[in-house]
Amino acid sequence: NMYRQDVAIDPQERSHIAKINATAAKFAIAASSFEQARSYVDTGMQLLGDNRWKEEYYLSLQLYEMSASISCFNGDMGGMSICLHEVISNVHSFEDSLTTSGLLAMLLAASMKNQEAISNCLFILSSLGEEFPEDLNLATALNELALVQTTLANITVDKLKLLPAMTDKTKLNA
Repeated sequence: NMYRQDVAIDPQERSHIAKINATAAKFAIAASSFEQARSYVDTGMQLLGDNRWKEEYYLSLQLYEMSASISCFNGDMGGMSICLHEVISNVHSFEDSLTTSGLLAMLLAASMKNQEAISNCLFILSSLGEEFPEDLNLATALNELALVQTTLANITVDKLKLLPAMTDKTKLNA
């Protein structure tokens, strides 16, 4: 990461270097090198400047989601919250918000806001067309789980492999 703030760089080059930093951050995250990933993400966000969400929407989304994830891995719930709220304030579509919504559920659960986390997850599932009972409780969940186990009891792994693959890209991303 060799970006220097004191050197003037044209906007197209800044965007290119920010993309390189995003790619490097992905590799650093995959290698569990979160300190290095943080450096790449922060540099990428800095390079995009104040109009990042208008000029480089998808790159901004990617960098902020990675930043929230890194904050989560490092136990920085405050930093995670700031990144998530930045994305929520600028996201264009439900599909674009799925990763952030999942991270928000993790943040809420980690903050002992379990009911809010559950509500967040149920909202996401409902938006994807998956309905759950309003009065969801442990007894209902256990009954439904038993029903699923009974249904699947005589189905082999080979039979499951013969089922058609899911093609709904939104649900696959969720």
